[in-house]
Amino acid sequence: MTGSHILSRRAFIAIAAAGSAATLPAVAFVEAGHSIAPPRQPQAVDVDDSLSLDAQLSVCVAQLRAILLKMNESCKIEVTRVTSEDTGDRTIIFTTRYPRGEWSGNGLYLLRQGHGEHPFWVDLIWSDMDGCWIYAAAWWNGENKVGPRQIYSAETLPIIRKLGEGAGI
Repeated sequence: MTGSHILSRRAFIAIAAAGSAATLPAVAFVEAGHSIAPPRQPQAVDVDDSLSLDAQLSVCVAQLRAILLKMNESCKIEVTRVTSEDTGDRTIIFTTRYPRGEWSGNGLYLLRQGHGEHPFWVDLIWSDMDGCWIYAAAWWNGENKVGPRQIYSAETLPIIRKLGEGAGI
């Protein structure tokens, strides 16, 4: 058999296995709800051409700010606009700040965590290692503190409100 290659069963199975293995990540990606289609180009919207580009951008920022407020009316929204003098690159940062409750001593607090609100027993403790007061928060299951403590500073403690204090909770 000149000019032809003979493929052993072992080589054929190895090639078939490699081909199947190569498709598994793509199949898992699609099954997880992702798309392997190329990203769509943004669609242009009608704008008032009589406005300058900066004015059009300001209208857009105001609209995004209004949408964020509709998503959570209790948020304070800060908008930071930065333009690089060297390159002319523009960056717009939207920061949502939730109102914070006040600390009023050790006890049970409702804390904001991720996208939810959860009860935590919070103690103010001295940290010898850090040389300052820190807040130690542990999940509260209705009767006891559970799980490892999460450590916060005064600036990062995400208090919504105090739920109670003392052992009778």
